[in-house]
Amino acid sequence: MYSAMWIVLLICVLSQFAMGAEVPEALREMGDVLHAHCVGETSVAESLIDDAKKGVFSEEKALKCYLRCIFEETSMITDDGRFDAEAMLGVLPPEVRTNLEPTVTSCAAKVNPGADECETIWLTVKCFYEMDPKNYFMF
Repeated sequence: MYSAMWIVLLICVLSQFAMGAEVPEALREMGDVLHAHCVGETSVAESLIDDAKKGVFSEEKALKCYLRCIFEETSMITDDGRFDAEAMLGVLPPEVRTNLEPTVTSCAAKVNPGADECETIWLTVKCFYEMDPKNYFMF
C-alpha cells in the first residue's frame, strides 16, 4: 500500500484546490495512478465517477467500492470501516482545514454505517457534497 504517498498527494491537491490554484501536472499524474489503481480494483465505469464529481451518486456497488478504495489507499478509514476524520484533518494544512473541518467532522459524526465499508464511505462522500458542494472535491 502506498498510504504515505497518497496522503501527501491528498494534502497537495486539496491545498491547491482550496486556494483556487491549478493542480500541478506531477500531482495530477499521481492522482491518476491512484484513480487507475482503484478503477482496476473495482471495475467502476468512468461515467459513474464523472457523475459523482458533479454530485450525482449512483447506487452502483462499483462506485461505492471505488470510493472506499480511494479512502483506504489514503489511510482515511478506521479499523471498523468508517471514515477517519481525524486522519484527514490531521494532515490538512491550516488554510484547507479551516474550510473543510465543519463538513468533515459533521459527516463523520452523522453518517451511520452502511451495509459494508463501500456503502459507508459512499454515504460519507455524499454527505460531503450535500453539506458543502462549493468545496467538494473527488479524484
